[in-house]
Amino acid sequence: MKPVELKARLREGKPVLGTMVAMCRTPDVMLVVARSEMDFVLIDTEHGSFGTETVADLCRVARDAELTAILRVPGRGSTYVSRSLDIGANGLMMPRIETAEEAADVIRWAKYAPLGNRGLALGGPCNDYLPIPDPIAAMAKSNEATVILIQIESKDAIGRIDEIAAVPGIDVLLIGPMDLSQTLGVPGQLEHPKVIEAMREVVRAGRDHGVASGTHSPTVEQCRFWRDEGMAFLACSSEVGMIRGGLGAIRRAFGD
Repeated sequence: MKPVELKARLREGKPVLGTMVAMCRTPDVMLVVARSEMDFVLIDTEHGSFGTETVADLCRVARDAELTAILRVPGRGSTYVSRSLDIGANGLMMPRIETAEEAADVIRWAKYAPLGNRGLALGGPCNDYLPIPDPIAAMAKSNEATVILIQIESKDAIGRIDEIAAVPGIDVLLIGPMDLSQTLGVPGQLEHPKVIEAMREVVRAGRDHGVASGTHSPTVEQCRFWRDEGMAFLACSSEVGMIRGGLGAIRRAFGD
């Protein structure tokens, strides 16, 4: 799914489904995800081992396959943001956002004028190497297509969720349930009442402010639960989790 189509679905409250790639370096993995009819892929450079060249190759294949590629950057900062978009990512997954000011910084770094002040480099992978006869039109097109995910991963972020959700330009309030559970004192217990209550607060804030909410869950069952609770952006498992789960199932089925 192209990013403009994905954003349109989110605005309509329709769910989109994807997964994460964290370790598999061959660009063909993007074709596997696309041919599996996923709407998007998250490319992890916060916890994954990818270098810049690998990310550029992954994004190139994803773009050619019309698969929205969203890069989880390793930290905050304008250089992380602009370079990630310049090498071909369709969007950004920004970790550990805890204030409205931090969220506003992301928008400023990721969007061209008049919405922000992203460095102007239009002729490369981010525009498929096409000539740019009208820079202003290209800037507006890029601003519309860029997908911004703000990760909500802490008790402090939950406490400020209405302020964060009110920041213009955010497409998804994306919960990181593992980190959130840790800050709530129940690490790894994703079905604990404290975690459920906090995640529902994000869904509520997103609904109140017209912003989609979502999560990255390890299981289909959890994704279905949160879809039914009102989340529209659903990332399920990762290539590592699916390989491990699939091989484990084979081992158990084969027996001793």
